[in-house]
Amino acid sequence: MNTRSGLAASLLAIAAATPLAAATAPQDNGALLYWQAITILDLSEDNPLEVHGFGGDALGEPGWSLPDDVAEALQDIESPLNLLEEAAAKPFCDFGTQLEKGPGALLPHLAGIRKAQRFVLMSARTHLDAGDTEEFTQRIEAAWGMSEDIANGNTVIDALVSTAMFAASEPLVTYALKSDLISDRERSRLFAALEQFEADDPFFIRGSITRESDVMGQWMRDDLFDPATIAELVAASASESTDDLSPRAKETFEILQMMFNEEIPTLFVEIADLDIQKEIELYEQFMHESAKAFDNREGDLRLNELETQLEDGKFGLISRLMAPALSRLHQNFWKSFDNFNRMKELSRG
Repeated sequence: MNTRSGLAASLLAIAAATPLAAATAPQDNGALLYWQAITILDLSEDNPLEVHGFGGDALGEPGWSLPDDVAEALQDIESPLNLLEEAAAKPFCDFGTQLEKGPGALLPHLAGIRKAQRFVLMSARTHLDAGDTEEFTQRIEAAWGMSEDIANGNTVIDALVSTAMFAASEPLVTYALKSDLISDRERSRLFAALEQFEADDPFFIRGSITRESDVMGQWMRDDLFDPATIAELVAASASESTDDLSPRAKETFEILQMMFNEEIPTLFVEIADLDIQKEIELYEQFMHESAKAFDNREGDLRLNELETQLEDGKFGLISRLMAPALSRLHQNFWKSFDNFNRMKELSRG
């Protein structure tokens, strides 16, 4: 499992992960092993593991079992599952996302990691049923380590995926703990694994809001509203054509068009009337004030107030276009926080 590192950002569910410090040795980066495992786990569509779904709540049912062909297919991927265990135990995890691309940055690993964790949990259940509680415990440690590694991406979308991954493990672990199927030593190992998460924000939901704000604000200042690029776009608006734009200007135009939902030249008339620096400051102010609302369970009232002010224009136009919906995120934060602590109490015994 990992400690949090660096800044990261997302825009409208498009996120960028944070680079590790330059001093991090490649062999300490769990992402390299994750990529190997994901590549191996790119199974054919007719693979029994792809055809049948046996995760979620079913893993916590006493009578759960796999058809023979699925059980054989699960055994066939033992090697990449071991790689995932090794990856989750690494001290760092950096997937090398290009933060400087802003909303153009991609997170292609998220889907692969999430599917891989489902296989890890299925394997954990088969080991539990076979009485191999040592390997069951190792698999759960890996599943939780994968969840924490994703949270370390420090973006809102990373936080949500991390939360969902941890939630996927809860039925199985609850079944194992309540049924007293594992030893006190293994129970202690699970509790120690949970201690690796940040106690007050285990999936970095709250923290990702301010991190996203800081990095997106910097990206807008340095890249999106680059004066030379905007000048090129304004000049192009006179001809109502983007055919002769430079690659960078064309990319910027597509982003702005997505944000403002306007065609040229209306788009640039609107931008020309904005105090861009002030707009960015208002966006950052909204995000930071919203993050404070996550400090208590009644923060949804403050978020509702802030979102009303947002719609009324208090935080400018850019904030209205870029700020994610945070009221539902507040609900997810406290629900996941309670579930996490319930799991800790259960593993404490």
